[in-house]
Amino acid sequence: MLKKRGQISVFIIIGIIILLVFGLAFYIKSRTSRTEEIGPIVEKVPTQLYPIKLFIEQCIDKTATDAITLIGESGGYTDISEFGITHTADPTTSQAVEFSPESSMNIAYWWYLKSSNDCSGNCEFSSEMPDLKSEMKKGSERPVMDSSIESQIDRYVNNNLNECLNDFRDFEEQGFSVRELGKITTTTTIRNDDVLVSVNYPMQITKGKTKSKVSNFFTTIPVNLKNIYELAFMITSDEINYKFLERNTLNLIAGFSEIDSGKLPPMAGSKFELSSPVYWTKPTVKTKLEAMLMSYVPLLQVEDTFNYKKRMFDDSIKQRIYSQMDIPSYGGSYKKLGVDFIYLGWWPIYFDINTKSGIIMPESASTNLLPLPIAIQRYNFLYDISYPAIITINSPEAFHSKGYSFRFALEANIRNNEALNSSFVSLKGESDEASMFCDINKRNSGNIKITTANAQTNEALESVMVYYSCGDESCFIGETKIKNNKAVLETKFPICAGGVITFSKPDFLGYSEFLSTELDKEIALPLKKLEPFVYKNIEIKKKRMIKVDGKWIFDNTPLRLSTNEQAILTLERIGRNGEEEFSTAAQYTGSQDKPSELRIVPGEYKLNIQVILNEKVIIPKEVKLIPPTILPKVELNPFPAGGIIFDEAIPWNTGSITNYGNIEFYSLYIDLPGIPENKRKHDDMDEMSKTEEYSKNYRTSLEPVLR
Repeated sequence: MLKKRGQISVFIIIGIIILLVFGLAFYIKSRTSRTEEIGPIVEKVPTQLYPIKLFIEQCIDKTATDAITLIGESGGYTDISEFGITHTADPTTSQAVEFSPESSMNIAYWWYLKSSNDCSGNCEFSSEMPDLKSEMKKGSERPVMDSSIESQIDRYVNNNLNECLNDFRDFEEQGFSVRELGKITTTTTIRNDDVLVSVNYPMQITKGKTKSKVSNFFTTIPVNLKNIYELAFMITSDEINYKFLERNTLNLIAGFSEIDSGKLPPMAGSKFELSSPVYWTKPTVKTKLEAMLMSYVPLLQVEDTFNYKKRMFDDSIKQRIYSQMDIPSYGGSYKKLGVDFIYLGWWPIYFDINTKSGIIMPESASTNLLPLPIAIQRYNFLYDISYPAIITINSPEAFHSKGYSFRFALEANIRNNEALNSSFVSLKGESDEASMFCDINKRNSGNIKITTANAQTNEALESVMVYYSCGDESCFIGETKIKNNKAVLETKFPICAGGVITFSKPDFLGYSEFLSTELDKEIALPLKKLEPFVYKNIEIKKKRMIKVDGKWIFDNTPLRLSTNEQAILTLERIGRNGEEEFSTAAQYTGSQDKPSELRIVPGEYKLNIQVILNEKVIIPKEVKLIPPTILPKVELNPFPAGGIIFDEAIPWNTGSITNYGNIEFYSLYIDLPGIPENKRKHDDMDEMSKTEEYSKNYRTSLEPVLR
């Protein structure tokens, strides 16, 4: 019997040792495990006092949700100014992008050129991407005041929770008494599938004879912020390492360029002929680039996200271009997230090209040694471009399927037709030596007389600046001055066969024409009349396409835009030979209390309007029986609500423009938001692609009106 007892004692000792070993291992693991593995401290509260605890946790939930929403709107920040992140109207010289001139939303760059746009030799890049997780400073007992998303949520809840609690006034009438025993201290933990927000707020709660001290409160926010952040980090890394924005922009320039003044100037090309060279103006090329980016940046997509669509084309070149617009996910799991890319036309780009004047012309060379003369025109242009792109990651399942959006900005930077790197050296620097062509002592033509006037009043127009270009050289010649009641410039020019003379004056439309100069030959040019710009007040109203009994019909009633709607208007002037190409743009929002101003000059115009609704529009999941198909839920934010496209000219002659003070424009509006969400169909989205068709069908009703 004693022997058995001894055996039992041995087993007990062994068991105790095993328990100690496992207990020690568990203790060590608990000390070294990541914070997100530790659950919140749950305190028992008397049933009578539970309404206070529930109310506090509801306020924590609301305040933390507000913080996470702000973080999604601003590129990872509740308030970017708290960390000295600056923004200006020029997004290529800022640390953040103003979403729109009328909006307070400013989105931080996660990658951008920190140096000036004209940097050379040592260009510095930077990032305002915050850390996801809060770090502890070595040797410190409390977290460092850092920019991590966890720390920002902590501070936001600490600073704003009391606003929701409202000193518990709503509970005083019910007999509750709350006495604070300490300050609010928040600890946020971003976990794999949600966000845990724990608040330590020592207090004593009393109701009648029931009294209890409570300190710990918590809530979980159903948003997969970790997965969203990882996807944003992956997209940013792909831009830093592989320059997908720059690659696609260069592909688009190659596709939209040609030796044609209606296209973009080509990066490389030549012509063997004696015809006049094709030339462009920098403002027009810049406008075309901005329109190209606005149309094609949204076609970028990330593989293995819920809104990714495989695009297949019979044209191999088109297939290759679109395939390069797909960003790989590198094996990440993002099936529950969607990604949208956008460039908006009111964000000015940085643009330069290898020309010393505003005229973009080819290099020309010719020879008469052969029986037939040969002329070579070389069209080799170096593009410098910087522009912002906003990336929005959408999580439809977040916030109990209410949805969540996280935005951040990336900046594309191209120099000399290549993606910019830190060691970039400009190839466009002007020589330190003075140009022989522009040397005033080398101007050997005869006197050339120029007279200028205002095209509207026929009055003499002084201070018109005159430039002369030959090949890639361009010189300032002088400006007209009043002499005997006329605005005149009479001087000698450099010698050039096939040169271009340009007339320019602020607030007037420029004009260019070919002018060949010869040794000692005098020329008196005909009177040059320049059209002045005028400024008109404009208002943009919408005329809806509405769905009635399953059919879309046009409603001719003009309506004001709502406060969360904005319209972007662009006008492209169809100029005569020699006139400077001119485009103008304006923005109008339903929230503004006065008209927008439009800078315009008499002439014929092509018109384009885009209307954007700055709120989420949902097309619910749809099941089709023939063929059997399940169409997923689609979320659009912002929603492209419509617009118009007038390619046939609107004639505004001098009289009509000068005699009226205001212009009222009308835009089509696809009223999909006006349909109850549960009645919206995926086929309804087809209406968004019919802008051009509807613009032609209802042209008469959509013509702008001068008032």
